[in-house]
Amino acid sequence: MAFKHLNLRPGTSNEAASGPVALVFGLSEDQLPDIPERAEICRIERLPFAFLHAALASVPFAECVVTPLMSDQFDASDMARELGLSGWRGSYVVVTPPLPRPEVVRNELRALCPRVQVTLVCLARH
Repeated sequence: MAFKHLNLRPGTSNEAASGPVALVFGLSEDQLPDIPERAEICRIERLPFAFLHAALASVPFAECVVTPLMSDQFDASDMARELGLSGWRGSYVVVTPPLPRPEVVRNELRALCPRVQVTLVCLARH
């Protein structure tokens, strides 16, 4: 499957109302990268980790979940475990700092949520 570029920037109100949804936890707008994914435009819903299950239940058509590798409230393993337990089948995008062996992290996360497509996006340091 060829990937398109997911624009995780707010669109116009018409685009936001009809486009796929990204559930974003633990990231501010300036921390959102452009990431490889299946959709071209995405409405962003920023939520606290505690609202994960409510968000998945009320937005079942969410295209992806986006989180940092680690935050003050949770880490990517916590999120992957919850996504796996909930039976969710979208894409999980994890924003990371440069990692020496990203495949190790990706494999651990995939083991926790095997039905979810896990993508790591590295933010290069300037």
